[in-house]
Amino acid sequence: MTPPQPNHDPSSMPEPNSFAAWWVAAVGLGLLGLIAVVLLGLATGLQLLLPDTGLVDAETEWSRAESSPGVMPNQAYARRAYQSRWNERLESYGWQDDQHSIAHVPVDRAMEMMVDQEFQVSWGEPKREDTERE
Repeated sequence: MTPPQPNHDPSSMPEPNSFAAWWVAAVGLGLLGLIAVVLLGLATGLQLLLPDTGLVDAETEWSRAESSPGVMPNQAYARRAYQSRWNERLESYGWQDDQHSIAHVPVDRAMEMMVDQEFQVSWGEPKREDTERE
């Protein structure tokens, strides 16, 4: 006995799938567009209905202040002035007190004097508590 031969009759073949891929893509894009329009409409409607709170984003607020957050407008100038005053004091001679008993000298000169032993450092009188213990 011979095995059955396949039937090549077109009427006996299954029906081809007539659902095209472009149709699925068109429906998907249409739904996506519809969702975008609905969301845009809701956002616009809510913006019109809700009162303005006056809140602004941080970048806008910083640009209004014309400086970075947490920085005083003239901080760089104030720092330079402060450093200039201290540098002038560190590099000059003068008296610390009104009785002319404590002087200040430039740091470089004070180091030279300490090396040459010309500069006598007075650390002050010992406290009464320190002398009682000894």
